[in-house]
Amino acid sequence: MTPRSQTVTSNRVTMRDIAQQAGVAVTTVSSALHNTGRVSPDLKQRIHDIASQMGYRPKLAARLLRASKTGRLALIMIVGANKGATVISQSGSHGPIIAEFVSACSRMKVGFEIEYLESGKDQVAPECFTGGQADGALICGQVNSPKLAKWFKDNAKQYPCVYLDHVGEYNVWNNTGLGIYNAVQHLAALGHRQFAYLGVDSNYPVHRSGIDEFKRAVADFQLDDQQGQWIKLISKQSGHNREQWIDEQLVNAQSLLTGQNRPTAVIGQGVPDARCMVYAAMEKGLSVPRDLSIITYGMAADAMKSPPCLHCVEPDFSTMVQSALNMLRARLAGEAVAEKSVMVLPQLVERRSVAAVCED
Repeated sequence: MTPRSQTVTSNRVTMRDIAQQAGVAVTTVSSALHNTGRVSPDLKQRIHDIASQMGYRPKLAARLLRASKTGRLALIMIVGANKGATVISQSGSHGPIIAEFVSACSRMKVGFEIEYLESGKDQVAPECFTGGQADGALICGQVNSPKLAKWFKDNAKQYPCVYLDHVGEYNVWNNTGLGIYNAVQHLAALGHRQFAYLGVDSNYPVHRSGIDEFKRAVADFQLDDQQGQWIKLISKQSGHNREQWIDEQLVNAQSLLTGQNRPTAVIGQGVPDARCMVYAAMEKGLSVPRDLSIITYGMAADAMKSPPCLHCVEPDFSTMVQSALNMLRARLAGEAVAEKSVMVLPQLVERRSVAAVCED
């Protein structure tokens, strides 16, 4: 005998049942239970209470989907307004960081995403997370958007992040200060005693540590910076364009070479600062490095684009990115992270802008 077909009535509570009980749309219930969309806190709490009272349980498939991982990591680049990804990836530290991230993920056989977010733009969340494309990310650049900063903070457990050279709960820093300190020590070992520093007056931690460690090195090695008078910093004003900035820094560089008493060694906070110093020396008929030694902080590739090729304190991007990825993977695995903040020593790349002090 062929068994009769039976209609099985399920007692499982659905979101439609909750919506009818609460007197709202099904989409509102979904938003409240999944923390998506815009639902007032009071209504969200009422919907959760009704769901609990009715014994609502999500479908097993849905629970498994939310618990699943993509196995992919992201690199989120915070870039300036009106700067395209192509331009950013080829300039400054962004290019080396991207290259090291791609290389490290390839070595670890881990899939990856790279996303660009505009600094200061009122964004709510990165697409690599909301689109389910990554489990965690390295963040390069300062998060200026209050909404985006709040999103990262509120979702730190679900989407762990590690910051590169920027403030965050978990971060990896380039130890700029110690790199500058070691550069001064290197020059002092070559007989230099009169030192100057050319840079920008900024509260940005990397810049601040460079200035502070320069001062410490001058004191430790009993060097002469004219009691700080040879530390030339231009103010970081939002109204300055690049041409104005270069003009002002060139004036600072020229002032260091006025008169008989002048520095024999200069630390540039960045490659443009060092180039201003080279140009000022040429105007005075001074030779680099015979009459004036210069070391810059920045990218070694940028430091050799025009003569003379500059000695350069360059961040160790390979170690920085690998350390950040190790920290991120530990967080994703639920392992304890021994150090939430790691400092990586930069390396001195020697080129053609440093020589022993000339005694004549």
